[in-house]
Amino acid sequence: MNDKKEQVIEKAGYYASREIEIHLTLDGGKFYNGLIIDVNSIRIILLDKKLGEVYVSLDEIIDLEPYKEVGK
Repeated sequence: MNDKKEQVIEKAGYYASREIEIHLTLDGGKFYNGLIIDVNSIRIILLDKKLGEVYVSLDEIIDLEPYKEVGK
């Protein structure tokens, strides 16, 4: 496993354990906002605010950070 994946897994685990909403940026400009339900070495399951439960491969993830509502 490469360093980037390990960092994503560590950050995702941290945010999931504290139920912190995140902004997840993917290749191609796609993004999700919501709570991480589960994380492992190949994927993240996220409860997106608009789409519901989504499966995201770690290979697609560019960055994840705490979600900040626009205008706040």
